[in-house]
This record gives sequence, structure tokens and C-alpha cells, in this order.
Amino acid sequence: MKTLFGRSALSKEIEDELNSHIEMRIADSVAAGLDPDVARRDALLRFGNPTSIRERTAAIDTVLLVETVAADCRFSIRQLRRSFGFTTAAILALALGVGASLAVFMCVDAVLIKPLPYVHPNRLVDVTESSSLLLRDLTSYPNYLDWKRLNSAFISLSAWTPTSYTAKTALATAQVSGTRVSDDFFRTLGVSPQLGRDFYQGEDSPEATPSVLLSADAWREWFAGRGDAIGSQIILSDKAYTVIGVLPEDFYFAPRGLAQFWTPVGSLNKADRRRNYHNWFCVALLREKTPIDSARANLTAIAASLSKLYPDSNAGKTVRVVSLADATFGSVTSIVTFLFGFVLLLLFIAGANVTSLIIVKSRGRSQEIAIRGALGASRARLLIQFVTEGVLLAGAGVSSGLVLAILAVRSMKAFIPEETLFEMPYLRGVHLSFHALTFALVVFLCLVAVFSAAPMARLRSSRLQADLSVGTRTIRDPGWRRLISALVVLELAMAVVLLVNAGLLGKSLYRLLRVPLGFSPQNLSTLTILSPTKTYGTPVLQAALEKSITETIKQLPGVIGVGVGHLPVSDNRPETLIRVLDAPFHGEHNEVGYRVTSPDFFRTIDATLLKGRFFSESDDSNKPPIAIINMALAEKYFTGQNPIGKRIGNADLSVVREIVGVVANVREGSLDEDIWPALYVPFNQAPVTGYSLIVRSSRTDKTLLPLLVAAIHRLDADISTYDLVSMNEEIDRSESSYLHRSAAWFMSSLALLAMILSLIGLYGLVTYSVSQRTWEISIRMALGAQRKAIFELFLKEFIWLITIGLALGVACSLAISMSMRSLLFGITASDPSTILVVAAVVTMATLTATLVPATRAAFMNPVEALRGE
Repeated sequence: MKTLFGRSALSKEIEDELNSHIEMRIADSVAAGLDPDVARRDALLRFGNPTSIRERTAAIDTVLLVETVAADCRFSIRQLRRSFGFTTAAILALALGVGASLAVFMCVDAVLIKPLPYVHPNRLVDVTESSSLLLRDLTSYPNYLDWKRLNSAFISLSAWTPTSYTAKTALATAQVSGTRVSDDFFRTLGVSPQLGRDFYQGEDSPEATPSVLLSADAWREWFAGRGDAIGSQIILSDKAYTVIGVLPEDFYFAPRGLAQFWTPVGSLNKADRRRNYHNWFCVALLREKTPIDSARANLTAIAASLSKLYPDSNAGKTVRVVSLADATFGSVTSIVTFLFGFVLLLLFIAGANVTSLIIVKSRGRSQEIAIRGALGASRARLLIQFVTEGVLLAGAGVSSGLVLAILAVRSMKAFIPEETLFEMPYLRGVHLSFHALTFALVVFLCLVAVFSAAPMARLRSSRLQADLSVGTRTIRDPGWRRLISALVVLELAMAVVLLVNAGLLGKSLYRLLRVPLGFSPQNLSTLTILSPTKTYGTPVLQAALEKSITETIKQLPGVIGVGVGHLPVSDNRPETLIRVLDAPFHGEHNEVGYRVTSPDFFRTIDATLLKGRFFSESDDSNKPPIAIINMALAEKYFTGQNPIGKRIGNADLSVVREIVGVVANVREGSLDEDIWPALYVPFNQAPVTGYSLIVRSSRTDKTLLPLLVAAIHRLDADISTYDLVSMNEEIDRSESSYLHRSAAWFMSSLALLAMILSLIGLYGLVTYSVSQRTWEISIRMALGAQRKAIFELFLKEFIWLITIGLALGVACSLAISMSMRSLLFGITASDPSTILVVAAVVTMATLTATLVPATRAAFMNPVEALRGE
């Protein structure tokens, strides 16, 4: 260590010793009669070059150090190989604990640690409208323009909205994901194309030539990664766009997902120009040293003035300003944070387990340590030996855990549905990174310190003398046993914490997947249709096309029903404002979901009609406007009344509809969201170009979906069909379902591993206690103690430990589960049935682990035990 870290001190020590030898040589020569100068010259010639001598001496010291370390490593490897069972158990426990913690840390790194891939990620904020119905609502384009013009908090404020295009090139035609953005969108993010240029100022105006930026994936897919793609034209929804650039490989804008084509705003349709049509998101770059609270106050004041200027559309509207990171990761942040905390508990259990094994093993080496000390080995020398063993054991465990973590992450990414990656593209960034390697190094150093500390306690002189004088007799060592007992109690407590929270998440997932849907998802196949506006640009043509499609699908074999409408369990949007006629009105905004629905939609999904009637084919534009409402809307706006025959208008009463039916609530948004009030209008009275087609049949989805696409394309090959999925798959792949399922499965795996490790630790403790008390047990039995009494002696002792661990674990789990209430659905954080089940399982498992060594102690042969002692 001096050679490596104290080079200057070592050089001075060598030089002092060399000078002393030269001075002694000079003294001898002077004593022999030589002149002092001659004697000095003779001595220097005999010793040679002092620099060379210093270097050779230092090199020899380094070689000795390396040889010593190598010898320690060889001896440690022999020790570990000799205790093969201990080594295997220790490395396996560490690999599981380290592997799980590293895998989750990679997710933590991708979600919480890595900055968003933009120039100023900490100054980017998400800006949306907020209302009583929606905390985070989309905004209208006119409101965005006013925010941009009047605010003083942002360097830039950009708008974006997701869209979908039918893309045509010389090679292929497909439905692709796109995003319309204001011209300064990428400058706000601080992202520059890897090829070509960004949108210039004013390129989002209707007069500008249509242009498009490609994602790196779209560039490779549509242009094979060629540089001459710049300047090429691509047809998006029957409109020619010029490719002006290619975005960087690592670019993603998570709130949008994996969009392939980015186009300027361009021409606004009639709906986009309305102030009450909310279809846009905003992202802004804060000015330097401007806090989010100041920006929020600035925009809130602007929103208040707009609500006074435009009460019909903006009354009650305010703004929501949060960091872009919070808007990007949302509930994923809390889930990943809690999971990381839980894997650290598992890592603690694994470390405590191995520490207990090391303590037991070190007691078996007490004679070795004592003899080596008696033969002259210093405490520092023995300490280096134990550190070497700790380094090898921790290194093997961490290395194995690192391999397991890499395999786990790769497997996780392979099984993540493409749709989920589309919604959460940051999951693609989960991989082994510098941060993850740093975390592994910290874990390694902590484990080395802990694994080296246990045997070091035996390096005290009094301890060495006691171990040497005892010989082979086993004596009780209460200090060590108390330490192991404390570790086992903590292991049990942490295992209970993991089991309780795994049970809560599992029960929460069970409740989530069985939440009332208001329809029957079995045997439902769905796809999304987008018809070209150039062919079906009028309401009459759109209604005729819908009728042709449904009639054609009905003729397919196995089809039972066909409906057109809003896809359940997908999204609560879009929404609209309503006014209830013949009811007091004070300018309030009554926001409800707006659904365009075909006559057979409710019959196809098996929705329940509570009052009135369903739509019919005769409910077209030639008849007075009508509507069906759900029970949530009826309870909110017609409390204690019969809604049938009542009238509902839009915000300015330009369209007034009579209510002809009330249906049971259909869950249209996420599984864990509240059901919105919903207004259903006949497709024939408000036709659209894009909608979901829902088909109930007796066939499987795999055989039916291709037939649906083929039938639609026989009507018109230019009709786009995408998102082909069964309703059950739609439910399973929803973000709420996926996150709850992933958290529940992962927590269950952690809890199972923790329980296994805790049982191993408890078994080891009982076995160690029996081995320590062999002499005592033998004497007791020789004096007449019954086997039942010996059995009860150990059982009562360890029941107390189990009880303490269980009580401590339940208390800690209650405290922790209260903080994770946001992740639970349909149950309380202190769910008594979950706690009782976990307590029963832990009690049975721990008693089983205790019975085996306790029984062995009760049936011990005292004569053989005493002879062995």
C-alpha cells in the first residue's frame, strides 16, 4: 500500500537507508587510513547509481505486494471451494439481490436520473388548460396564440397535437403516426436534425409549402437511410410534403410517443379555429432563473382575463404548468420509486443472509485464526486476508447479479408490447449505463465492508487466546448469536413488508381487472377506420360509407353484430360543453364526453338500456337532433328526474337535442379513472371520417381481423385501417392495466425471493444455535431431560424471534403502504385480509424452517455428542 499510495515517503525511506550504508562505508575506509574524499568516492563507486538502486528496491517491494495479494487470493479461493455449499448459497443470494436491484435501478436511471434528451431539460414545462372535469386538459389553438402573445415567463411557447396520416411513397402505403407542431417546436426543445434543417419561422402558416421532418426510424423504413431523402416528396393523407430533415437517432418526445412524421400546423380546419375546441398541447422553455410558480401565476392571470373576454368558451378555465419531466413520466415515477425502495429491501435481506452465513462460518475458523495469530500473523495481516475473501465473495455475487440484471432487462424489453413502447418510449433507454455501473460499484464496496467486518471481530488478542485455549469444545457465544438473531428478525420484517405490499398490489390488480365495464368485452374485435377526405368530404358521403361498411361486415361468416363509435377503455376524450334547457344557467361550463355512435353500437357491445330507446337508422339529418346519455350524466344534471324528453344544447344553443335514451355507464377511459358523463349522438346526424369499428362474432380475432380489413378495402382501397386488436387485448395493454400488472408481478417475485432468503437465514440461525449448545443439550439429556423438553426449548425461543419479526414487519408495511396509496385501486392501504393472509403464510413457513433443526436437536445422541466435544 505504501508503494501504491505513498511513493514519495517510500523513496525517502530508501534514500535514507542508502545514505546510512554509504556513511558507514566511508567511516570504515577513513578508519583504514584513506583520505575522507577518496573514501567517499570509493563508497559511491562501490554502491553504484543511487537512482537505479531506489528504483530496483521499489520494484522488489511492488513484486512482493503483488505476490502477497496473489497468495491471499489463492488461499481465499481454496477456502471458498472447501466450503462449496456456503459459497454457492452466498453467491446465489447476492446474485438475486444485486440482480433485482440493478435491473430496477436501470429503470430508475431511465426515468428519474437521466435528463430528458434536450438542451435545457430542467427549464422545459408542459402547459395545458385545466377545468373542473379535467386537471390536465387540451387547449384550443386560439387560446395558445393568446398565451404565446401575452406571456412574459417563456422564451418560447410551442403547440403540438397528435395526428395520423396515410403515407404513400413509391414503395409502400401505410397508416403512420404523426404530429403537427408550431414552427418553433424543436427550437423550444433544443433539438436539431441530424440531417437537413428545422422548420423556419412562418413555415407553420397556411401559405407555406407543406414540409415534414422524419424520425430516424421513418427515414430508414421509407428511404432506407439514404441522404438523398432530403428534398424528396411524400404523400401524407393525399397531400404532398417535402422532406426537409431527419431527427436524431435518440430523439423522442414521450408525451407524444413514437411519432414518425412531424409536420407544421399549416391550415386550420373549422374546428381548430374554434376557441372551445380543445385539441392542442403546449410545451414551453422558461426564461433563465424563472421558477415554475412564477410562470404558472403569469399564465393563470392571462387565463383569467381570457375567461372574461370569452365567457362562452373560457369561463372557469385555468392553466396547469408542470415540468416536462413530470408530464412525461407521470405515475411511472412513483411506481419505479417504490419498486426501487423494495428491491433495496431485498438487497438488504440478501446481504444480511450472507453476513449470517459468514458469522457462522467464521466461528468454525476460530481455531485457524487463533493458530495463525499464535504463529506470529499480525492483525493487519489477518485483516487483509478477510478483506480479500470479502472482495472475492462480493465480486462473484455482484458480477453474477450484473449478468442477471442485463438478462432481466433484455427479457423485459422483449416482452413489452409495441403499443406500450409507443406510449412510453423512454423504456427503450433502459440499459446498462455508467450510472448503473456506479451503483453496482457502491453495492460491491458496501458488501466488502460488511463481509470483512464480521470475522474481524475475532482479531482481538483476548478472542484469539480464548479460541486457542478452548480447543475443539463448542462453547456458547451469546454476542454472536444475538447479532445473527437481530439480522434474522430484520430479514423476516423486511420479507413481511414485501409480502404485504405484494399482496396489496396483487389484490389491487384483481380489483382493477374486474372493475365494472358496462359492456361485455368477450368476442369483440376492433379496428380504427380513417376515410380520405377528398373522397368522403361531405356528411352525406361519410354517412353512406359507414352504412356500406357495416352492411358489408354483417355479411361475413360468424359476425353477430357491428357497431361504430368510441372505443371503450381507451380515452375519455373528446369532450364538449352542454347546457340543460329549462334549468338555471349562470355561465357555468358543463363538460361531458362527446360520442358519435351508430344505431347498433350499444347492442353490439351489450350495453344496458335503462330508459327510452336506442338509435335507429331513421335517426338522420332530416330528423330533429336527438341524444342518448349515460347514467353518470343523468345523475349529475337530472337528479331525481326522468331525463327522457328533456333537451340538451351545446354551449351557444345552436344545436339542441332531445334525450331519447339512458344507458348504463360504459367505461370508456382508463380502468382506474372515474366514469365521465357522456353524451351519445347518432352517426347519421353527426358523421365523421375517423372512428372505431367494433364487431362481435363467433370467430377468433386472428381469423376475423384480416377478413374485416379485406372487406373494407374491397369497398375502397384508400380507406386506412389500423389498431387491429381484440377488446380483451385493448384492456390488457392499457397503461393502467400494464403498470398495475407489472408492479404486482415484480413485487410478487421480490416477496417470494425475500421469503426464501429469510427462511434460509432462520434455518441457519436455528442450526447455529443447536451447534453452539451441543454441550448444554448433551448435559441436559444426560441428567434426564426429555426430548420433548429439548424440542420445546428451541421452539419457544425462536417463536419469540418470529413474533418480533412479524410484528415489526406488519408495522413497517402499514407505514410504507400508506405512502403508496396512489398505486392501489379498490382497496385500502391497511387491508386486513391481506395482512392476515401474509401473517398466516409467514408463520407457517417460519415454523416449518424451525422445526427441522429443532427436531434434530431433540433426537441428538448425548453420548456421541459428548464424545465429539
